[in-house]
Amino acid sequence: MRAFIDNQFIMKKPILILVFFILLISCKKEETITYSSSVVGQWEWLSTCGGFSGLCVTPQTTHVTIGLAFSQDSVYSEYQNDTLVASHSFSIVRKPVDNKYGALLIDSRYYNYLIYHDTLSFSPQGADFGSTYKRKK
Repeated sequence: MRAFIDNQFIMKKPILILVFFILLISCKKEETITYSSSVVGQWEWLSTCGGFSGLCVTPQTTHVTIGLAFSQDSVYSEYQNDTLVASHSFSIVRKPVDNKYGALLIDSRYYNYLIYHDTLSFSPQGADFGSTYKRKK
């Protein structure tokens, strides 16, 4: 009986080692880039949609304007009605979750973003809502 158990363990050992190496190889460290010229610039809020209700709000419905600025020296600034309300460092993080979206790290929070022409889609990772911004010229 002992020989049978030893043989089973010996047969499972290479499989366990193989699984361990596959897991080890698949783990990658996040690559951080200081800035991307595509996100750098000033952005004007157009709408925020989603959430449980699926509603959309706009500057016209809220009577609030929101602007974002991403500088080349990796500073993110947020303005409400032309008043600075937040300023943090940011970085662009490449994550293998979805090749279509980039990820921004702002104040230790991750945000998905996608730029199509001069429109920025921006949302906290894991959220069921998102905001749309237009690049200021």
